Amino acid sequence: WLLRLYLHRSVDRLAAELNHTAEEQESRRSHFETRIDDQSRKINQFKSDVDVRTAGLELRHNALSDELWGEMTGLAKVVGELKKTNAAFEKLGSSVADLQKGKAEAAQLDKLRSEVQKMVVEANTSVAAMQQTVGNVVNDVKEHFRTASQTIA
Repeated sequence: WLLRLYLHRSVDRLAAELNHTAEEQESRRSHFETRIDDQSRKINQFKSDVDVRTAGLELRHNALSDELWGEMTGLAKVVGELKKTNAAFEKLGSSVADLQKGKAEAAQLDKLRSEVQKMVVEANTSVAAMQQTVGNVVNDVKEHFRTASQTIA
């Protein structure tokens, strides 16, 4: 009978200890789940921030690329206009040669010469202005790319 009593007490103590261990395990599990949820939220927020920043940089890059291509198109247009101007000068040159062969009057030659000089001055002014504009745009685009690359870094 005494042995049963000791055995019964031991079983009760073991049951109490087992219950205490189960409660502690449940407490730890709850604590770890809370921490995992917090870390998951932080990771998701960080990922969202990175995605937003990446999208912003892509938009800026695309805008700069569009601007650069627009300026290149303008430059191609200027080149086309210069070719037309060169063709006009060649025609004027052949006209001058024809006039010289036909012994044109000095007044006609002076008038033609002044028109040609005027066109040359206008063409040179246009070319200089376009070179300045293109140079400024190229420098601006370089600065934008430098800023974008520093922002990414």
